Amino acid sequence: MQFSNPYILWGLVLLAVPIIIHLFNFRRYRKVYFTNVRQLQEITIKTRRNARLRNLLILLLRMLATAALVIIFAGPYKVDKEKQTNAPSGRKIVSVFVDNSFSMELSDGNISLLELAKARALDVAAAYAASDRFQLITNNFSGKTQQLLSRESFIDEVHNITYSPVFRSTPEIVARQKRLLDTENGAKECYFISDFQKNTLIPEQMDIDSSYRVILMPLFTEKHPNIAIDSCWFETPTHRTGEPNRLFVKIRGRGNEALQKLPIRLMVNNKQSGLGNFDLAPDGEIVTEILFTVHEQGTHHAWVEISDYPVTFDDKMFFTFAITNKIGVAELSDNPRQNYLQTLFGSDEAFQYEKIDVKRIDYSLFNQYSLIVLSNSDDVSSGLASSLEQFAAEGGSIAVYPSTNAKDDSFKELFRKFEIPLDGLQLDTSLLRFGSLNLNSDFFADVFERMPKNMEMPSASQHYHLLSPIGSETLIQFENNDPALIKIPYKKGKIFLFTFPLNEKYTSFPHQALFVPTMLRMAFTSVQSNPMYYVIGEDEMLSVRNFALVNDVAPNVIAETGTSFIPGVRESQGQYIFYMHDNILNAGFYTVASALDSLHIAYNYDRKESELECFTKSEIEQQIHNKGFKNITVWRESGIPIAKAIAELYQGVPLWRWFILVVLLSLLLEGIIIRFWK
Repeated sequence: MQFSNPYILWGLVLLAVPIIIHLFNFRRYRKVYFTNVRQLQEITIKTRRNARLRNLLILLLRMLATAALVIIFAGPYKVDKEKQTNAPSGRKIVSVFVDNSFSMELSDGNISLLELAKARALDVAAAYAASDRFQLITNNFSGKTQQLLSRESFIDEVHNITYSPVFRSTPEIVARQKRLLDTENGAKECYFISDFQKNTLIPEQMDIDSSYRVILMPLFTEKHPNIAIDSCWFETPTHRTGEPNRLFVKIRGRGNEALQKLPIRLMVNNKQSGLGNFDLAPDGEIVTEILFTVHEQGTHHAWVEISDYPVTFDDKMFFTFAITNKIGVAELSDNPRQNYLQTLFGSDEAFQYEKIDVKRIDYSLFNQYSLIVLSNSDDVSSGLASSLEQFAAEGGSIAVYPSTNAKDDSFKELFRKFEIPLDGLQLDTSLLRFGSLNLNSDFFADVFERMPKNMEMPSASQHYHLLSPIGSETLIQFENNDPALIKIPYKKGKIFLFTFPLNEKYTSFPHQALFVPTMLRMAFTSVQSNPMYYVIGEDEMLSVRNFALVNDVAPNVIAETGTSFIPGVRESQGQYIFYMHDNILNAGFYTVASALDSLHIAYNYDRKESELECFTKSEIEQQIHNKGFKNITVWRESGIPIAKAIAELYQGVPLWRWFILVVLLSLLLEGIIIRFWK
């Protein structure tokens, strides 16, 4: 037991008052004369004993009543030692996080979890003084979260909270709190009001100041099953008119029942273009595919959708895809008689092939190509090397066939540009066959339905020994395990480096069956297209190549509803970066439009919010205990108003009512003794 005003306990000296009264009141005697006292002697002895006991009890009861009165004014209270903290004095800074993510749409009886969370936040505000200041944080992370509010303004903002599509983890929220709280003076108290999904609470990453007092207020509802479209992707990165497109859709289920023949629908440009169905095991995942054909060129708006209740935000996934005329392929060579690539790409309508003399190159046209093949060039100028490096850095793909007559300096300069190690670089003139293909690589995915056992492999009589760069991937190797083809990621692009020349004098590769799928795969995977979709709250920065602005004036981002905003813009390495600044809050299609150009994009809600499984109170307490947090308390319902419970949590449970009862009982017993004990 502790006291709010311990100095009042000096009033216990008043216990001397009933003692003094006892001594001077009960020891006064008066004489009564009797003619014969013989019969009274025995009675007198018994009466003195009773009187002494009676007077002692009255004395103790009066002392008890006096002590209880003094303790009442001293403010007695009891504090739970597990939750005990020193109550701060002065102005308090109270930070309240209200989870307004989509999972809070679920209801606890007749009220949604969000409405319950808002009510909790209002109750928290009522527990503090009007002079205290408040920080309100929601998943939106709006600018208002970085300023302190009065209690009245805080209450108004709580009433205005609506659902947010943005997913936030507890470490992100704590970092947001600290950004403001660390700049303020006063006692810091933080409240987290959430359903605490298992993918949001990450104690090991929470950097909570030990001087903060933190209360976690979990909200619970019954477990709901949920089916969500997790992601989707195409079989190939390129699409052509009139040809089938294979779309893969990944679907996740969370529930205890197996589901069968659930329908899924594909819409393209507001027209139904595909149907399918799928089976789903309990708590299972499935990848289903939909075939469809598009006959018009340009960018297309599409979405796949399922039907599920009560969680519906993850039942639809929007995406865009483009059907372009041709893929640009340029061959840089100083050998006009070599025509292997011209035969392959020049006769295919899917490609726009151009052969360019390495001595007559217009570097400004490089952005028209997806793939540039440097074929057996004896001399690579510093200007060409720099232009190729910039082309790859901006996302282009380069295939390099080295020349056996290459000038050492120019050849090495190109390697240095792409950070390819030169140690051990030497020409090997022994005849070697290709040994194996890296069929586990994405490069060869779906290229071969099955690999022939006795497939005739190409050979090369000259190749370069070299060390594979860090992060590279060997796609083809010789029978002595030397690399024949290496894929090297470089910034936003990639380099395909052959270690042998493209010359039938030194290799049979252009005459073998492997040549065609290898080069076609390079061209198809080199196509630079924008992502099919972005994620709200996660993809706030868009990198775009080949977008035209007028005098670098920022474009407009226009939603389907007609609303628009101006994004931030920065130019970097020949491309524009657009910053959305949390302005996109609804899933759907958006157009980035300037006076000269337009770009169609799709945004979807974060699928992390589809995982509805939440921690229980006991699990949260165990997590906090395991991480050693001493200043974090998990709220438990006690049946009393939250404002009162908060006061008791930090100031203790007041005991003055019990001591009033002690006073009343003492006075009652004293009266009974005086009245009936003669």
